[in-house]
Amino acid sequence: IGAEVKVPVTIENNGGLFIASFTVNYDAALTYAGFEIGDVFAADNVYVTETADGELVLYFEALDVADVTANGTLVNLVFAIDEEAAEGTAAISITANADDCINAAGENVVFAVANGSLVIAHECDLEYNAPVEASCHQNGMQEYWYCADCDVVYADADGIIVTNRRNLTIPATAEIVYV
Repeated sequence: IGAEVKVPVTIENNGGLFIASFTVNYDAALTYAGFEIGDVFAADNVYVTETADGELVLYFEALDVADVTANGTLVNLVFAIDEEAAEGTAAISITANADDCINAAGENVVFAVANGSLVIAHECDLEYNAPVEASCHQNGMQEYWYCADCDVVYADADGIIVTNRRNLTIPATAEIVYV
């Protein structure tokens, strides 16, 4: 939440494109922040236009009279995730604009598209807690990381291994000294 993400728009089994146009619709939790050129079309031949809130038009054209036949990434769309976005799934859909997808011979190119989504989740701000040695009268504690926003304890700095303080407790040594 609050981060920027890159969403690749890719093409596979490309039989040849001269001009292509796609409409991308995206969830209100996302804000369009720009794009990066992929490896299929040259930079001067890629256009992305925001036509309405939640809608983009992607336009690609070949440099010369030959079809572009490469497979790969057309563009990486960059979105900012809204600070107030609820955790969950943000849908992203793409539609080929049929009349605007043609090969060099002027024939329509038909696409099978696969829509996608982003999972929006809280990014923990982990606070490190140093280990505390046990004494004869007081329990100690292994090192751990804590997210106050989620109230979750992690055993690792990457926030992957969820645990609790009880599992990290080092029992007091309770040594008995005879005099």
